[in-house]
Amino acid sequence: ECVNRETALIANPELLPIQPNSINLAIMVHVLEYCDNPSALLRSVFDVLTANGKLLLFSFNAWSMWGLQ
Repeated sequence: ECVNRETALIANPELLPIQPNSINLAIMVHVLEYCDNPSALLRSVFDVLTANGKLLLFSFNAWSMWGLQ
């Protein structure tokens, strides 16, 4: 049986309302490029990841032809 568990979280990215050490996987798709304080965001994400948690980070390639424009 497949259960649909869609969850939306709207929050300040630098102050995530998630318990520390409670997330196994964080996925960030083009988030750092639009964040006012990327260092604070990454600290916040690493705080909520478990000891063996993973961060999957997608970002623009600054050295691509599109990124050099």
